[in-house]
Amino acid sequence: MIKYIVCPGCKQDHPIKGNAKNRGDLQMQKGNEFKFNCHHCGKIANTHVNDVKAKPNKIIIVAATLVAVIGGVFLLLFIGYLGGFAFLIPMAAWKQQELSVSAFNRYKIKR
Repeated sequence: MIKYIVCPGCKQDHPIKGNAKNRGDLQMQKGNEFKFNCHHCGKIANTHVNDVKAKPNKIIIVAATLVAVIGGVFLLLFIGYLGGFAFLIPMAAWKQQELSVSAFNRYKIKR
């Protein structure tokens, strides 16, 4: 999951560092409001935790797909039909990303 802020000036997405899994954790790390400095347009703004959004991390999904392809070929060569179940790995990674993004975006902090 990638957490990001949309700059009010240039409307570009800027990722937020941290390992918060929900807005409550993000609030404990950064506070209710924190300063955001856009590296593109130079605008400095106070941003509320509710303005942070999340989107799926495509790198995790691609990595899971590569593991599934390599593992599937290996299993097909040495075990047989069980290698066909390797396609479940990227589907599980995608579903986990979607669930965590949905949970993050759904939960809001009182202003």
